[in-house]
Amino acid sequence: MTRGTAAAIVCGMTSSGGRSHGPAVRVWHALCALGMVGMVLPAPLWFPRAAFLLFAAGVVWCGVRGRREGADSGDRAAYLGLGVCCLAMAVMLVPALDWVVGSAGAGMPVAPVGHAAMRMSSGAGGPTAHASVPTALLVVLALALTVVSLRAVARSAASVRNGSGHAARAEALAEALLAAAMAAMLAITASP
Repeated sequence: MTRGTAAAIVCGMTSSGGRSHGPAVRVWHALCALGMVGMVLPAPLWFPRAAFLLFAAGVVWCGVRGRREGADSGDRAAYLGLGVCCLAMAVMLVPALDWVVGSAGAGMPVAPVGHAAMRMSSGAGGPTAHASVPTALLVVLALALTVVSLRAVARSAASVRNGSGHAARAEALAEALLAAAMAAMLAITASP
């Protein structure tokens, strides 16, 4: 395999071929990062519902935007990857939603959210990830997020190779870190 062929394969594997994504995709990545921070901190009872609706809307938005892009477009892969991230965020919020619904009217001002809620045992009054979300779904999402992370690293390498600049490289590395962190949270949650 020649060096040019290898570069073409790597560029073809990467979303956007080393280009920076549009501002809307960057905003969604920022929302995912803020959502992850919100999931590990105590949050008001409205947070799980609002965040779940936001990320469910993100999945739909990514699907619509991805279908509008051409089949050969690298942006289509960007929307697919972001859709996987939004889906993972929504799935991580399901146990907290179950807890909020179960504790309605109990006078509890703060909900355990995300990773904290998913790791709680039933005996402690909170949901378990296994009761709310099938383990197979957690594993599949963790693997999909690992692929998103690896694609972002490849996109960062492509941006170095084709001189796209520091912004595209930083964006790709931030996406890789975000997807890897989500994958780790899901993998830890899926473990017994």
